[in-house]
Amino acid sequence: MSRQARSLSELPEYYYTLTTKQQRNWRKNTKKIQYNESLRERYAPYRPSSNIIITHLHHQTSIETVETLIKQAKETKIFTVDTECQKGEREESGALIQIQFIHSINESTIILIETNFLPAPQTTLFNKIKELCEIIFNNGNDIISWGPIKKEFKEFHHLNLIDIGKIVEYNLQFLFSNPNGKPITHPAREKRDEITRCSFIDDTPGDNESDDDYDDQPVQSTSGEPASLQDAVATTFNKYLDKSLTLNYWKCGIDLNLNTWRTRLFSRNRYDENIEKEQRNEMAKYAINDCTSVAELFIHMYPEKFNNYSIPPAKNYINDLSDISDDELIEMLRPKFNNKQHELIVTTTQQEMDEINQPEPQQPQEINQQQQQQQNTLTKQQKKNLKLKGKQQNLPQFQLKIKRPIYYRYDYRKIRSQLLDDKIYTSKQITIDRKYSEVVIGFKTQERFQYATKIMRINYFSKESYNNRW
Repeated sequence: MSRQARSLSELPEYYYTLTTKQQRNWRKNTKKIQYNESLRERYAPYRPSSNIIITHLHHQTSIETVETLIKQAKETKIFTVDTECQKGEREESGALIQIQFIHSINESTIILIETNFLPAPQTTLFNKIKELCEIIFNNGNDIISWGPIKKEFKEFHHLNLIDIGKIVEYNLQFLFSNPNGKPITHPAREKRDEITRCSFIDDTPGDNESDDDYDDQPVQSTSGEPASLQDAVATTFNKYLDKSLTLNYWKCGIDLNLNTWRTRLFSRNRYDENIEKEQRNEMAKYAINDCTSVAELFIHMYPEKFNNYSIPPAKNYINDLSDISDDELIEMLRPKFNNKQHELIVTTTQQEMDEINQPEPQQPQEINQQQQQQQNTLTKQQKKNLKLKGKQQNLPQFQLKIKRPIYYRYDYRKIRSQLLDDKIYTSKQITIDRKYSEVVIGFKTQERFQYATKIMRINYFSKESYNNRW
């Protein structure tokens, strides 16, 4: 019986051989599986709405890469954090640390620290990674997590990698369930032996009492109970956040550059390279989505935090790009040959001279002329395509884009009307992706892009916005 086919009404034979505790876990996990599948059927899959750069940190990472991240961390004030633990381990099970640098609403960097593949503690690379973590978890930075930050790292203390210093902690799980709650300010560096266990149980690591791949449960009816991340995404964005990989072999080495996929782990009967690679890619996607979904909920709940949040400046190419005439385009594409031919001096016999003086066949020359003529002759459509390609590579309206989730009843007319109502002027580059329930909107100038970023929150095209306007 597969996980998806498990049912409380049809118990498998092995169920009756389990202990009482194992039977209780089996029933609990079966409910979670069924709930996960019900959400999958009801909602479109969740996908990050911002542009993300992914970086894996392990013993193969270059010091230059970490130094670049250190510079970015010093310029970033808002981070989201999540962790994953190894399935089946009771102690020191911490396997993966995900940290998202929120540069702006639309731009982020996510680092995946694979703790089972860290360099030796005495190496320069390890100290650089530790320095990076010290910058992130200090300097009064906003640290956002789904659950208490202390509990996120309770399985990672043996690494001597992360100490929580002066930060502003946003336990979004608590704040989502208690809208009147306040973030916690950490005034000084906290000692590891002062960390206490917290009562929140949803979407946090360490729930290894379960023997299945789910640690999520539906939102409780009592307002004081902590909500699950999966339900928060569903109720806020009408999206399905897959939680089927929560408990997994997170110490397997997710980055394909580690080459751990060469050993059979996820293949069932025999080694299958595609399965090994695909599973690791899915785990990386899962880890990334856990970070970005929390970030988008934070932006939704605290839009004022981003009103004056710095956005990396984009270069303006408008004055640097000019139209190319047809003659100039043809001349640019014309093959370039040297006018002066190479001179060759040889000493030959009379027989060789006779062979050289014989008339050469004209066919190769004719072929070269035909090829040159074909290269110089461009159709009108080809010229347009080349010109469009150049614009796509340079013009801001093809680079300054905002991607947002969208309620299915929106169409192009209503999108444009809503944008005009809010005095948001686009480049008329609007694309609706019905499959993933998203819309991408382009802008001609950096000023219009920044203005739209402030107005268009993550729920700008939500069901609630639709009902209020239409």
